[in-house]
Amino acid sequence: MELGVTILDLKITEYQANKPDSIIQGGSYQGKTSLVAGISEDVKLRQVTVSVNATVFLENDVKNLINLGHITSETTFSFSEAIWNERVKKDGGNFSDNNLDTYLIGISYDSLRGLMRERAKDDFLGRAILPLINPADITRVNKSDHLL
Repeated sequence: MELGVTILDLKITEYQANKPDSIIQGGSYQGKTSLVAGISEDVKLRQVTVSVNATVFLENDVKNLINLGHITSETTFSFSEAIWNERVKKDGGNFSDNNLDTYLIGISYDSLRGLMRERAKDDFLGRAILPLINPADITRVNKSDHLL
């Protein structure tokens, strides 16, 4: 991790696993995932919280999407004063460097993948594996959702 940045907290904030009746044994399915990330800052504490939501679908042979469930995690990062002033605080408190935004979302998403594997191991959602992706491709809250 970048010098001056520390993970303070990592947790699942929302989890729902569905067991759809419409899944047929031996059917042809393809996995789809909707990923959305949001970032909030606490200027006083020099902290940034990244929330990542993953909704997992199966697409059947007639292109219908079947919702398997969703999981949301929050990762809170703390910054040294030097890194905060150089990379975060500029431009009215917004990130002055999109690479930092993408870097933090990448760490948060990779953590979410592991959290989901552990949390979902005893239910239907545990059969899905979140894909490896470029964190720059994860939709930000203020943009429209898309499926990967």
